[in-house]
Amino acid sequence: SAVPVAHIEPIAGPTIATDPLAVTAALCAHLEALPGSAGVRVVKPLRRVFGGNQSFVYAVELEGGSDSSLTGRPLILRILRPFLPADSVVREAAVQAALYDLGYPVARIVHYCADASVLGGPFQLMERLAGAPMLLADANSDGTISLRETAGSFAAFVFGDWPQQLADLQRRLHSLSRQAFEAKIAEADIALADLSLGATFERLVARAQACRLNALSDVFEWGATARSFDPERLVCCHGDLFPNQVMNDGRRITGVIDWSDVCLAPREYDVAIVTVGLETLPVPLGAPGRLIVRSRARRFFDAYARHVDLDRELLDHFAIVRAAHSLLGIGERRRRLFADESGPSNPNPYDDERAIAGFVETIREATGIRVGLAS
Repeated sequence: SAVPVAHIEPIAGPTIATDPLAVTAALCAHLEALPGSAGVRVVKPLRRVFGGNQSFVYAVELEGGSDSSLTGRPLILRILRPFLPADSVVREAAVQAALYDLGYPVARIVHYCADASVLGGPFQLMERLAGAPMLLADANSDGTISLRETAGSFAAFVFGDWPQQLADLQRRLHSLSRQAFEAKIAEADIALADLSLGATFERLVARAQACRLNALSDVFEWGATARSFDPERLVCCHGDLFPNQVMNDGRRITGVIDWSDVCLAPREYDVAIVTVGLETLPVPLGAPGRLIVRSRARRFFDAYARHVDLDRELLDHFAIVRAAHSLLGIGERRRRLFADESGPSNPNPYDDERAIAGFVETIREATGIRVGLAS
């Protein structure tokens, strides 16, 4: 049956982050005050690019000043939604720097600012990776896109080798030396507790409560307490490593983007998130379409599990967390927390009556908690 959805008014106020001219002026004024950046200016008008479910994303190029890390290369300006924790930009900068030093393909963040008053939200300037998302490597795109548009590249989705490539990227990430990664994070003066799975669940609980989705916050609290695991099994997990987060220039993978959900967790966390996310992706072709997405999910899972033993109980546990996370994203989008009329259309691909009902039932069977998207 359909899940009741109340009409929910926006709770996020207006922000200059949606106005390219205002962003340009404020960014230049901010950079002018930095050592080595006097005289820095924007080369051409800022351009919104696809992606950014939790951020406003612009393509930007700078010139002038003496700080070569900011000029002479294409950059991405990513401004977080103003209601998100400001420390996220600090955490992501440390993580991406650590991964870059350890040889994992990521974009380097060249500057960040946690002061939301500067551009309307905490922000990052980072190197712009060449190419387009994995499934659209031949497309004329310079930004990320949603899973719905990614799946629109039908032949590549059905016949491409991306499930194997995605599994390889996950295994490569999970195989990084945890000690070396933690040492890099410590050098950046970031508390490891901020990257814990417990901290991740606390942030999810806070987001659910901000939307008045208290039953969902109960599910995340269940996720944090219902299963225990060996701390020695922790690895660096991306937390959202889908094909639209992997950039490819047609010849090679140029990097993995959007590390806002990164955490130290069992590898089953990452594997379950991607497997369930693919299996539950709504498609317009009925039963044949569902069979296709499930086969792609199975190929990803098999490619990963072929080389690594996985704990089935942990996979099942984190599958429930993924279902709740999908509902949270839908709820936030419907409250217009992640939407703005001036930006590119990037709808939540799971905002589908059948998909929502499936998530609700999956959560109820596992936890006994009845969730919905009504306030």
